[in-house]
Amino acid sequence: MKKQISFKIIAVILTIALLAILLSQINVSDVINMLKKIKLIYIVAGFIFSVASYLFRALRLHILLNREIGVKELFSIVSIHTVVLNILPARSGELSFIYLLNKRHNRTAGEGAASLIIIRIMDIITVSLFFFISVILIHDLPSIVMNSIKIIGIFLFFIVLFILMFIWNCDRLVYWLTIISRYLKVNDKKSVSYIFKKLGEMSRTFKKLTSKQFIDSIIVSMCIWVMLYLVLYLQIKAMDINLFLEPFLLASTFFLMTSIIPVQGIGGFGTLEGGWMISFMAVGVAKEVAISSGIIMHIISIFYLILIFIIGFVGLQDKQILDE
Repeated sequence: MKKQISFKIIAVILTIALLAILLSQINVSDVINMLKKIKLIYIVAGFIFSVASYLFRALRLHILLNREIGVKELFSIVSIHTVVLNILPARSGELSFIYLLNKRHNRTAGEGAASLIIIRIMDIITVSLFFFISVILIHDLPSIVMNSIKIIGIFLFFIVLFILMFIWNCDRLVYWLTIISRYLKVNDKKSVSYIFKKLGEMSRTFKKLTSKQFIDSIIVSMCIWVMLYLVLYLQIKAMDINLFLEPFLLASTFFLMTSIIPVQGIGGFGTLEGGWMISFMAVGVAKEVAISSGIIMHIISIFYLILIFIIGFVGLQDKQILDE
């Protein structure tokens, strides 16, 4: 309990500190003026593509769960899960996915965790691919940015390699962890037994994953991220920020990568704006514009999340009424 309270306090302090630092770099009037010039047609179009990304997420989960649960039902789960994920700090909202899948469709915690891990692996593989494409396309960046890109590229390569090895060798990992726990004489503890039970469920889920499922899911993952890129592009168009395709692709990819890292504050405030600022400043956007547009981007994203949550919640209620 004390750890949870300490965690929440740290998250609040982090959020306030980051927002204070960012706001100290601009005039609030800059944000207000940019808000006044927002082109609503792009915001509406962005929301349509945002909904499409959730439909593709539901379709990907539908494929991973052997098409046993309908896309419409899964749409509600991924919608609510994504909203909770964006509200709670350090991606602790991931657990909501496992809970909803268990509560609504009787899937075990291990199966839910395995599905979630596979989804995140596919996200990392897809965004890494977009990152490498953007690096190939773009030129004439400052040397410090290019050096950073090289380091990130090497890091991503080994991350992707490691997670693929984890999927295909999870059973061996469980075996060796069991041997180690016996050697350390901790295998009889309830917490350790529970962890190994869930790891076993995850391993069995990984083994059930066919090549067709994996390939189909990767293709759908590509569609998800294309939708996300379109949402970001429409948002910067709405704010009248003009970028060529190459710098936009690199900045957006880097921003989306930072949003995956489990370091965000409450509601993503401070961390999302910071990631946006760094990403777009790296491709030549002025600091004041990068910070102001990051704040507005976050406001628009919250508006999208509220609407998505309402749609998802209504969908769950309809399913509950039908079940009764």
